[in-house]
Amino acid sequence: MFSKLLHIKNVFLVAALIITGLNTQSSLHSIKAQQRIKSIVPSNFYGDQFEGLHNILQGAGSIGYYTGKPIDNEHKNNLAQFQQAQYTLAPVVLDLNNTDHTFVLFDCSSPAKALSTIKQLNLIPIKANKTGIILAARPDTVRR
Repeated sequence: MFSKLLHIKNVFLVAALIITGLNTQSSLHSIKAQQRIKSIVPSNFYGDQFEGLHNILQGAGSIGYYTGKPIDNEHKNNLAQFQQAQYTLAPVVLDLNNTDHTFVLFDCSSPAKALSTIKQLNLIPIKANKTGIILAARPDTVRR
């Protein structure tokens, strides 16, 4: 009787080891597939484009954020860029497409389009980055 019980325990132990091995193999296969996908589609943090503006915007409660790009759920990259800009520049609040502030961030389809709009609004560009984001200000706030 004891040997029969020992045999049943051994059978269950072997079955548990086989199941554990199969689950481990399946998990490793899944992890490798996820790593391949991540290497193909890297994640972006669009908010990095807005670093370095804190010194200029210090004390500004809110600023304008002007863009000609659609910002909605169908254009997720544009929406993500606006949201991540807000996160990066906090506690400054970005007021979407409102140019009636002392400072206005321009995120247009091209730097030429941004500069044209800045000129039309009688603003002065004070800082630009390599991605085409331009910070402009009202002329009476810019020190010359």
